[in-house]
Amino acid sequence: SDLLELQSQLILMSGRREDSRYDSVEAFVTLFEQVQSLSEYFVALCREGNFNYFQWKASFEMGPVESITYNKTLHVIKERITSMQQELESWKKEKVNLRSQYYLLTYYTTSQLLFISYELGKILEHRSRTIQVDDSILMLLEAVNSRVSSDDVADALSTVLSGETKLRVQREEPLSSRSRSIVSAGSRKMGLFRRTDRSTKVTVLNGYINISSVGEFLEHLSRSTTLIAQRELPPGLVAGQPNLIVVPEPNILPTLIGLYMYKCDGSNQSMPSPQEVFWCSTETTAEEVITFWQRAIFDVYGRVFSFVAAGSLSFEIGRQSSIELLRLCSDSIHDVGKFRLVIFCSKQDGRRRSPIASYLNEYRRSPPSCPSEAEIQLYLKSQLVKEVHTSQQRSAPLSTLVDGENYSVLLVSSGKSGAGKSTLIGATARQLPCGSKHRATASSKSCSEEQCRPCIVTSLHGKCVKVDTFVSDIREICQAVGLRKLKTVHVDVSPFVRQGLDRFLFSLVLLRQVVDSSGIVWRRRETEYYRIEWCETPSTNTVSVDCREKSERTSFTSYLPCIRCGSPRQLLEDLLHRVDTTIPIHIASFLDSDIYQRAFHYLRRRNTDIGSYQYAEEREKNHTLSLQTVLGHCAANTDDPSWADVKHYVGFLSYQLQSMDNSNFCVPESLECLPGFKNFVLEFMIRMSRDFTEPSLNMRQKAVVTGGCELDQYQLCRTWEKSNHPYLFFNKDRTTFSFVGIVIGENGHLIDPADRNRDLGQIMTLPLRDALLRQKCNLQEDYRQWNREKRLSILGSVMGVTDCSTCDDPSFQVTNDNMMKMLAIETRFQCGIPVILLGE
Repeated sequence: SDLLELQSQLILMSGRREDSRYDSVEAFVTLFEQVQSLSEYFVALCREGNFNYFQWKASFEMGPVESITYNKTLHVIKERITSMQQELESWKKEKVNLRSQYYLLTYYTTSQLLFISYELGKILEHRSRTIQVDDSILMLLEAVNSRVSSDDVADALSTVLSGETKLRVQREEPLSSRSRSIVSAGSRKMGLFRRTDRSTKVTVLNGYINISSVGEFLEHLSRSTTLIAQRELPPGLVAGQPNLIVVPEPNILPTLIGLYMYKCDGSNQSMPSPQEVFWCSTETTAEEVITFWQRAIFDVYGRVFSFVAAGSLSFEIGRQSSIELLRLCSDSIHDVGKFRLVIFCSKQDGRRRSPIASYLNEYRRSPPSCPSEAEIQLYLKSQLVKEVHTSQQRSAPLSTLVDGENYSVLLVSSGKSGAGKSTLIGATARQLPCGSKHRATASSKSCSEEQCRPCIVTSLHGKCVKVDTFVSDIREICQAVGLRKLKTVHVDVSPFVRQGLDRFLFSLVLLRQVVDSSGIVWRRRETEYYRIEWCETPSTNTVSVDCREKSERTSFTSYLPCIRCGSPRQLLEDLLHRVDTTIPIHIASFLDSDIYQRAFHYLRRRNTDIGSYQYAEEREKNHTLSLQTVLGHCAANTDDPSWADVKHYVGFLSYQLQSMDNSNFCVPESLECLPGFKNFVLEFMIRMSRDFTEPSLNMRQKAVVTGGCELDQYQLCRTWEKSNHPYLFFNKDRTTFSFVGIVIGENGHLIDPADRNRDLGQIMTLPLRDALLRQKCNLQEDYRQWNREKRLSILGSVMGVTDCSTCDDPSFQVTNDNMMKMLAIETRFQCGIPVILLGE
């Protein structure tokens, strides 16, 4: 970039042709362009794996402009560029020939083959002693052997070595953090694609073995894998020829899934393998496309290969790959009469004249029948259900929540945030069956809860799915829990994620693997449970009777087995009107907790005399009554509070009520001198709980899909400055009180300090008011008139600071507003309520 900037500056400085510096600048620009072209071809050759340029260097002697030396050097550089261009093209053809000779090489990109080559070279260098096989390499090798182990790697490599010393290989449990850097380093160490005969011995160059040996290694490794089931093409599609399918973009996903559901006898096929589906993007390279063509055309297992989103390719890559596909199909050397290849292109791309759509127009077929949403849901349920042994039924709570089955992938959704999705996933993850297929016997060693049932959490944020971030995060987390152990993977998907979500979930769920841009693979194993947290929006519920007539996209999430987390109001309605309503385990646990029960029992007694009552951990078994009571007091600004709202409300109230029970001013012995004081405190705690837990933002998630500004969904339902804040704080000793903003009228009503004519309702009885006045309590004090010392004194009492002078900063102005905010923040922190601070 610095040289390009220098070039631009020189051109600007040279000015007109009459300038004396013009010839020199023009000569420099010409030379710079040639050197730049030379470097680009050098990098391309290295990236393609040409070992001749592994340590290639070049130096050129320069002279003055128009000198013999200058012209000669410029001519040499141009010749070298031409030579490198020819080598690059021939080298790409050589790689195609290598992949045609060793079919399993078509399963991998160049960067992945470099990684495998490096790891195998490292094993060979240390074969005299026990070495370690990284889990990253095992994940890559699962493409050719789904149950590959360290012993399989050792046996296959020993076979390639033709009877040399048998390797002793030990698998490395945690994921290696160096795998990503190895792939990157491999782009600079490219002496790998040297073609050798099958009888040639394995050669190691700078830690890498030659790719022909990698091909032999993969062939030996695949011999111990299970047989691959053959598939059938739907009517209208032709084997031995490309099949171009042009459908509306929203129909591509269901049509693709239907392609692998089809079987002539009506039964369902297994899910597609990662090798059968290639999903294009704007970042797809020509090598990746051509490699997939080879994998599909040279296949002998009867699989169906799908090339999805062909219109995403750039024009040049689409043109090159189309020409190569036609060449491979017409090549008489290969037996291409049985391959099954389907290419999906949207109608929008067809109208834009996608190169692939143009070149393959003669192979265009009528789209196969598109399955309905219900059919796809049934298919995925049958594929994702996990067998749970009778002895494990009690440990699989999810099996009682969705169709009586237990699923390896489950969508946990809700119509709004705060519905308890994360709580449900965490509660069920702790009760899932143990990692091995068979439960541990009494004689086996017991493992801790975390070791036996680890649960990891990863999130998807932003508008676009960042696969690299997902793979990196989940691999990093797995280093601690161990890759081979059973775990629940909790994938938290933000409702704002749209671009790339269907492709990501399709790869994770159906293909059972996700690959980042560097070629690093993360596979979903049979022993793992994936729980996808998803907040629904109107776009996810698009349903149409006829898939061909859809005008809107249906998200892949609508096809997955799903548990829907309803709001507290929805659960209450079900309890009131449906006899067979089952309360989820995490909700039942919350309703039976001390925090909830204490709040419920006091709310139930709000309008009675509670002077002699104290919570004694009693339990209300009628969940309908307890839920109805709490919802009658919680979140006045919304008719449908979330479980998070209820949790924060009862959490704050219960924390304050526990302090009330422990206060000397609220014990039965104080009834004579302070009649009704406990009821007064309870009333204030109820008001404060609502004020402290009620969200300031009215979140309307409809704006996410209406095309409007994202900020439109956040509307202030109240502001701090316009709201009244009379507070009764428990001091740090949790026994005494501090009154802030409390003004009591002569009739026992609460009065707004800012507007004495505004009556806020009955708050205490007249006998209690008289008793407090006899105790010389100032019930007419205007906190807005407090001086600095008084404000610091209140802050110190609530926060437990005895001497406020030691922490007083004269440069900081303690105003009534920031004093109230600090008290509110401190109280929220004590009760575990999240706080977001905005401003300077």
